[in-house]
Amino acid sequence: MNTSINDDLSISSSFIKRFNAWVKERFPLANIISGTLSYITMVSIGRFIVNKDLTNLGFLDILGALAFISHLLLLRIFDEHKDYEVDKINHPERALSRGLITLRHLKFLALPLPVLGLLWSVFNGAASNHSLILWCTLICYSLLMAKEFFIGAWLTKRLVLYSISHMLVSPIMILWIIVGGSGHLELTNILFFILAVSFTSGISYELTRKTRGTDEDTALDSYNKSFGINGSLLLITLFNIVSFILGVLIIKEINQSTITAMVILVIGYVSTFYPTYNFLKKPVEKSRKINEGGLGLFFLGLYSSILVALFI
Repeated sequence: MNTSINDDLSISSSFIKRFNAWVKERFPLANIISGTLSYITMVSIGRFIVNKDLTNLGFLDILGALAFISHLLLLRIFDEHKDYEVDKINHPERALSRGLITLRHLKFLALPLPVLGLLWSVFNGAASNHSLILWCTLICYSLLMAKEFFIGAWLTKRLVLYSISHMLVSPIMILWIIVGGSGHLELTNILFFILAVSFTSGISYELTRKTRGTDEDTALDSYNKSFGINGSLLLITLFNIVSFILGVLIIKEINQSTITAMVILVIGYVSTFYPTYNFLKKPVEKSRKINEGGLGLFFLGLYSSILVALFI
């Protein structure tokens, strides 16, 4: 009896370790933190748009943040299924490729994730109808992404179009949170600016992530093939500039007198300068990862500056 219990505990412990290895690779703590920050920022913007005032975050916002993060995780699981055969060849070191966990495990993990979004949408009171419609739109679009819009062979040969089609999910997610959290849909400058920056920052991230170093596998998708390293870095810089300008416009719409928010935004933006220059001079994988880190700091500064403008 005791032996059987010990064996079961050992199997459970082993699986948790293997699953944890996948989480560290594909959905680390940084994703959860950035997802929480994104939710707080967007739901606060929505309430500011409607009321020109802010309310304290409540229990429903805990559910909302979990729903938002859960959908990000769902998108990651969709990607794991979609890219499985390619990743087995190009990333054999990953937990999924090594068989530490399986696609079936991830399917079981994915099943309850949409329920959180559904519950949050339904419980949003006056906003429940709009929120539910947007959630259904988000789920449908995410499923189309998982199937690569049923034109995968054609789309994967057109990397720019592929990225744009997949980045459109970001504005849909943001609109879902803003409308659900505020109770209304109001077409204002702030709304248009925040939806635009969610798209431009997403494109910038995709460009940065897939502008690969000269020491990386040439079989992997890379914008270098389309634009070269210089061209890719130029596009990244342009999208960062647009994101920075949109950030300035958002802050101005919220609070024209705040200097602290602007300083935080500028510091975040400047964080991209050295990594971009470093990658230009040393276009290797290590430099690319530093470039991704610099971009992450910019996004952190962007969202932090908006929150400062709202609350200070």
